Amino acid sequence: MELSWERSPLTIEFVRDRIPVFPLPLEPSDCEPQIDLKALLDRVYEEAALDLAIDYTCPPRVKLKDEDWDWVRSRSGLSQPSILQ
Repeated sequence: MELSWERSPLTIEFVRDRIPVFPLPLEPSDCEPQIDLKALLDRVYEEAALDLAIDYTCPPRVKLKDEDWDWVRSRSGLSQPSILQ
C-alpha cells in the first residue's frame, strides 16, 4: 500500500530536540523500564540501512514551516523547492 502524502491523515510534527527517555508503565508489581526512543530509532535506522534507502538529496515530500526549513537547510544544504512553499 502506498502512502499518499496529499491525502494522508498523518500529522507531521517537526522534532528538533532529542526525545526524552521515559518510563513504560507495566503491571503494578513490575519495574518500569526506561525507554530511550531516540536510541531505539537510531538502531532501527542503522539496522534497516535507511541511509541507503532514503535519498537525502531530495527535499521532504511534506510541507514544512519556514523555521523548520531553516533548520533543515542548516544541517543538509537543501534548498526549499518552490512547489513545497
